[in-house]
Amino acid sequence: MTNASGSNSTLRSNYITVNAPPVVSSIDPSSGRLGSALIIMISGSPFICRPSPRTTFTYSGTSGGKTASRAFVAIRTIFVSPTELTCYVKVPVTAVTGRYNVTVMNGDGQAVIFPNAFTITSAKPVVSSINPDHGVAGNTVTITNLAGKNFSQNAKVFLKRYISNSLVARNVKVVSSQKITCLFSLSAKTAKGKWDVVVKNQDGKTGVKSGVFIVR
Repeated sequence: MTNASGSNSTLRSNYITVNAPPVVSSIDPSSGRLGSALIIMISGSPFICRPSPRTTFTYSGTSGGKTASRAFVAIRTIFVSPTELTCYVKVPVTAVTGRYNVTVMNGDGQAVIFPNAFTITSAKPVVSSINPDHGVAGNTVTITNLAGKNFSQNAKVFLKRYISNSLVARNVKVVSSQKITCLFSLSAKTAKGKWDVVVKNQDGKTGVKSGVFIVR
């Protein structure tokens, strides 16, 4: 453009290109067990290659009577094409079982949330031993090591006997997927003899060790 003085000037554009946020249409597989390593294919569009996209799994809901909000991030999310991502995931052994929202964020910050798209499950718990393995009616017993495997966070523990009501453990702490500590309050009327030890994971799966705890 030529101005009144006869000099030339150039108009410059200050427009910035903003990419559309991505849309996720499917996730495969859509479930995984605690502690499992998965390769997940995410389909949708438009995905961009640089900077690298990021995938987050978030659980929000009620767990163990309390509102829980927990999240973990995929180890790596790889751009395959504008319509496909490959996601490498290690499901934490301490994760809460249930449904998770999946958030895919492109490198430019544009993101989409795919609600209830991924489910974490647990294998059936296995009870192998309990220490101490006995208690006296009318006393509280501190269990220092309920051993086994596949214990999930917020698992419930109780003693069960054929002709008696169940005794629910208090102060249950899942130390790891292989160890639980808890307390049993035995009333003076607690039936004497052998009791089964039961661990129930949050997803309802149950493990039982028959007759392993004795009330004296």
